[in-house]
Amino acid sequence: MSLFGRELGPPDGVSAVPDSTGLLDTKFGQTRVLYDGVPAPILFARADQVNAIVPSAVAERTKTRVPVEYRGLASSWQMLSVAESAPGLFTVNGAGSGQVLALNQDGSPNSAVNPAPRPVLPVTPLLGGQAAEVSEAVSVPGLAGMLQVKVRVPGTVAAGSAVPVTLKAGSAQSQAGVTLVVQ
Repeated sequence: MSLFGRELGPPDGVSAVPDSTGLLDTKFGQTRVLYDGVPAPILFARADQVNAIVPSAVAERTKTRVPVEYRGLASSWQMLSVAESAPGLFTVNGAGSGQVLALNQDGSPNSAVNPAPRPVLPVTPLLGGQAAEVSEAVSVPGLAGMLQVKVRVPGTVAAGSAVPVTLKAGSAQSQAGVTLVVQ
């Protein structure tokens, strides 16, 4: 969630870095965001904007009180509606339209002059004999010929079992005997 205002964080923006276990601090840049008193992991803090992850503790609620604390001083709180989901994309210009704020596989900013590479051949993963949706298929930097494929498991694949996994690239198919356990 992005919160906008004044004196929400340090004058120069600071971006959080996960700790060795992959977790983010709930107080960062002397800033905290609370959802009904539950501290939220902070992604970014600046005087006019704070980006935080809404804690799962508010998932069953319809509304939540949210103040921002900076240097121990709390802003006035806002009563916000809680939705099951509200996806959005950050953009380069910050206005919510235009070029998406994204990094290519090598960590460089995506742009018209630095586009993301894509596979030359069509890629089709099969899970339990069913085609799976590809969410990403990109070259692996520094490993010529390697491809990283991220897929969504089809909802019709049986849970609790190891299902066969194969990958097609064009008309060629990967080896048999590889499985994926589905929960």
